[in-house]
Amino acid sequence: LSQRGIDLAGAVQSGAVAVRHFISKQTSLEEVFARLCAQVNEEKITRVVIDSLDDFERYVENEEMVKDYLTMFLAALARAGATVVFTQQLQALSGGNPISDIRHASLVDTVVYLGSVEIDSRIHKVISALKTRGGAADADLREIECDARGLHVTHKFNGLSGILQGSAQGQRKETVENVFQPLYFIRDFAQMGAGDDVTDAQRRGVLNNILNQLGSLESALQEYFGFNPEDEKKK
Repeated sequence: LSQRGIDLAGAVQSGAVAVRHFISKQTSLEEVFARLCAQVNEEKITRVVIDSLDDFERYVENEEMVKDYLTMFLAALARAGATVVFTQQLQALSGGNPISDIRHASLVDTVVYLGSVEIDSRIHKVISALKTRGGAADADLREIECDARGLHVTHKFNGLSGILQGSAQGQRKETVENVFQPLYFIRDFAQMGAGDDVTDAQRRGVLNNILNQLGSLESALQEYFGFNPEDEKKK
């Protein structure tokens, strides 16, 4: 994990986190069950993360028995008071009923989707709660942004469709608003400045407001089209 930029050394040393790695060809699923359940009971562990469901399935030779093994495993950890989190890599999601593309979704209480979508030649991170059993949750598709302060769940993808398929269609509402809102202001200010009863001082104020809105409009268009006049001048 440290090679991937995740420093868990302190948490492991303090006992807050325990990492166990099993190889399917060397360890039976029954042995994994026994060792994990024993550790959960002895150390009163409340959260178990299995990465991933694909690896779990490799332990079961008979594919028809996967659901039975998974049911027993979840039941055993639930009796021990632990919440289980599985990761699952998806090849694709259908837009009509995406939950049908997730294996064994009927066995879990919550399904959180993490993915990416291409919008205007840029990859955006996506998160959504596709399923919540026995509770309310925001099912909107929202963007995830990562900066020096961490991860942030931000805007909805208003005005777009096809997000789950990875290629959005339509025009994002925020982009449209960033372009048209300054235009509306410019129109209103121009109408005010054209009045016969406007003083010179008021007209100067109107012109300054128009210049400010033109600057906002220029910035929005530069961001949308990826064009910077200063960069073009240097060529």
